[in-house]
Amino acid sequence: MKKLFITMICIFILPSLFFKDGGEILAFPTQEKAYLHTDKSFYLIGDTIWLKGYLVDAQTHKESDAQSRFLYIELINRKNKVIQRKKIKEENGHFSNFIPLEKDIEEADYQIRAYTNFMRNQGEEFFFTKQIPVYANTSSLLTANIEYDSDETDGKYAVITLLRKDGTLYAGSRVEYMIRTKEYMNRFRRVRTNADGQIRFKLPDREKGVEPYVYLSLYEKEYVHRKRIFLPQDYEYTVGFYPEGGHLLAGVQQQVAFKAETSTGEIINVEGYVLNQRKDTLVTLNSEYAGIGSFTVQADEADTLCAFVKDNLGHERSFTLPKASTTHISLAIHQDPTSAHYCILTPLDRELNEDFGLLVHTRGKILLNRVVSREQLSDSIPLDSFPEGIAHFTLFNRDTTVVSERLVFVRKPDAVFQLAVSGTPADSRQPVKMGLRILDNQHRPVQGNFSLSITDDFAVNMDATTNHVVSELLLNSDLKGNVFSPAYYFSSCTPTIEKHLNQLMLTHGWRRYDVSTNLREAKYKYEVEKTQQICGYVESHFDKKRLSHFALLVSTSQKAFKQIVVSNEKGEFSFTHNFQQVKDRLTEFLINGAGKKPKWRYGIYMNETEYPSTHHLHWQKEEIPLKSRAFIKSVREDYTLVNGEKIYRLPEVEVTALQLPDGWVSYKVVEPEKIEQINEKTALDLLKRTPNIMVHSGVRNSVNQMFVLVPNRNFNEKSSYSKISGSNGESPISGYWERFWKRVPVIVDGYELKNLQDLENLRAEDVKSINFVRDKAMYIANSEDHYTWENYEETEAVTIANAPRTGDALPLIVQPQKVYISTYLSKGIIGSSIPSIARIGYLSYAENAEFYAPQYPTEESRKIIDSDKRTTIHWEPNIRLNEKGETGLSFYTADRPSTYTIVIEGITDDGKVCRYVKQIK
Repeated sequence: MKKLFITMICIFILPSLFFKDGGEILAFPTQEKAYLHTDKSFYLIGDTIWLKGYLVDAQTHKESDAQSRFLYIELINRKNKVIQRKKIKEENGHFSNFIPLEKDIEEADYQIRAYTNFMRNQGEEFFFTKQIPVYANTSSLLTANIEYDSDETDGKYAVITLLRKDGTLYAGSRVEYMIRTKEYMNRFRRVRTNADGQIRFKLPDREKGVEPYVYLSLYEKEYVHRKRIFLPQDYEYTVGFYPEGGHLLAGVQQQVAFKAETSTGEIINVEGYVLNQRKDTLVTLNSEYAGIGSFTVQADEADTLCAFVKDNLGHERSFTLPKASTTHISLAIHQDPTSAHYCILTPLDRELNEDFGLLVHTRGKILLNRVVSREQLSDSIPLDSFPEGIAHFTLFNRDTTVVSERLVFVRKPDAVFQLAVSGTPADSRQPVKMGLRILDNQHRPVQGNFSLSITDDFAVNMDATTNHVVSELLLNSDLKGNVFSPAYYFSSCTPTIEKHLNQLMLTHGWRRYDVSTNLREAKYKYEVEKTQQICGYVESHFDKKRLSHFALLVSTSQKAFKQIVVSNEKGEFSFTHNFQQVKDRLTEFLINGAGKKPKWRYGIYMNETEYPSTHHLHWQKEEIPLKSRAFIKSVREDYTLVNGEKIYRLPEVEVTALQLPDGWVSYKVVEPEKIEQINEKTALDLLKRTPNIMVHSGVRNSVNQMFVLVPNRNFNEKSSYSKISGSNGESPISGYWERFWKRVPVIVDGYELKNLQDLENLRAEDVKSINFVRDKAMYIANSEDHYTWENYEETEAVTIANAPRTGDALPLIVQPQKVYISTYLSKGIIGSSIPSIARIGYLSYAENAEFYAPQYPTEESRKIIDSDKRTTIHWEPNIRLNEKGETGLSFYTADRPSTYTIVIEGITDDGKVCRYVKQIK
């Protein structure tokens, strides 16, 4: 583990020992920030998320100062499960890639998360996250309406009415549902809807921190329709009060900010008033933006102030303000465009007998260090030399203890974007040319890293309050807690927004650096990742001692890579590679001894690849933007217009099968929701608890083996178990048993397992589904036997414990030929259970793709029937500027006459964060 030694900085009150103003770096470890620019704000199922990654040094905001060369991108669902993960390699100073939204993805909110391995040293709360809604691209064949009623003696009930697309009721239909009120082990129930197409159930109590919902499946012939309905949570709200400088002082007029939010982190607005103990109204209060507001109040030493507030739903609550102090001091700051005017507030009748130290820094760069004399407790500080962002004012006493803090935000002039456009989006399939020039505020050409997206305004709503590169890097990434709509504070520079920004500084503390902690050395658990490195160790089977100078052969399954590595004195080894991920699969490596030592004498063990948890995600309610509803409705219609003719689409429903290799068909799926509720640790444990599967141990060719058994429908077919011997030499399933069970192979993401025990190396939470599959031709040939899984499950499941006697009739089922396990991250390759052979799957960097931009250079190409309904008209992840800060771009318009919005984001070479938005008509 590398250690970065950093000089300790001590802060003394004596003037001669204070830091010199400006330019020095505090004793903070090196940190990185990440940001993703996506092509639009929401997506449809089947879309592609195009993204550009920006990785900067957390202090300088320069990309050149960032050390990592790989960026991890994750797509996370509402249950905080990572369903896609990619590693992006820096190519020519750029990180760009894409995330496909497969057709089987659920309509829901998702979060994209970006981080480097080095960023894990600061914790998951420092990762970049962006919530993105994904909407269905077809109208649902199932509509679920939920209502609530109460029974005075039995609690609250929910009534769900299920309707078809045409409004008719699903009466008498078979439904399976689960009410999620705890993390695991929620029960699935099976019922039929009543004559009104309804199911009714009692709402149980939920565990704290669990988001409750109903997950139901409605079975209609060979189709299954699924819905997830989120239930209302217990409504509570709190109001926090934050005196300026950190302490409410006795006998002093002081600014107090407040923030109101619910127990689930949602923003609410409140109004009310503050009373003293004599019930005198001292001041009224009202939220101004995002539940935040402020007021000025004076508290007496012996007094207790209480705020009585009411939310916008009329719920009234009372909160006690912090007790007024006679021993603390507070730092108050008034800011104007050119200066910050500070004043040290003291309680009434308190005389100061010491001087203080004032330290000001922005992202760890010291801007000012001075002694504040007790004889002059106020002064003004020019802001012209301050960088853009949050300036942190910290007041120290003689013992270098922090006594008060205050944050202010310093704005700087934006970069100048000059854009000339030739062409109009009002014309279909016509070329549009653009000339772009980017200058600094002194009108000098800039160089940097920029990306551009152009979207159709009819489809994509451009929300001015959505987080973007400026609000993320300058504001959101440096504050504690959740900042609601951070881009709002950069939408303009009106006095109202400036006031709201100041209130935000009062209610959110600094989170990235702690000046009260001086670090002598920084120890990093997670290193900077500049190459793809794999590590492990070798040890003896006998005494478990590490084996030094042990030669190992590393190779890939296709033998495209071979390398001899030797363990060091500690028995550790490592190797690097430059492989690229192929078709979202892990790169497989085989590692075994290169010498002639017997395999039973040693074991090869790999350092487990761990990924960050997903506990710090914050979810907000997302509604379809008003401007985008017409577009969403149009794509969900049952037909499209081609040359004026209505072309009808077949209804899309969710079937029980997943995509499998050609020639295979799945007729039964243990779906993700059920797998999650089983709550097992390994995939092998999960398989043991799967209905109609038996994991059995036996001896074959004198080797202990574990294999999977499924019910055998072919009674006259000789069972494969005649080749398997038990420990006593007899068949492990003797007599009539072998007529009812058959051994089948297990496939994981297309790879057939040689040893079932390898499933112990696959976590159960990584399993997406367990599928019973068979050859498609055999499935069709037996189509008259489609006794569905649902019907079969209602009978008694066949197990070793209750297998039928000789001559008994077995329920008619479709006999599986394979058990196919699908994982969330298409791992396929799982570790080997043989100690002397290490078989690992490694996440290599992802292959990039180019955004498809159709061209219509001729009149004939403009007459092609295929409709062009792009919502992202153009995506340019890597804009290259010449020495004059200029570049040229071009694209073709889509079929729909509309207006387009251009968004350009980027970072200049000197760390200036930039964004530009322009609508073209």
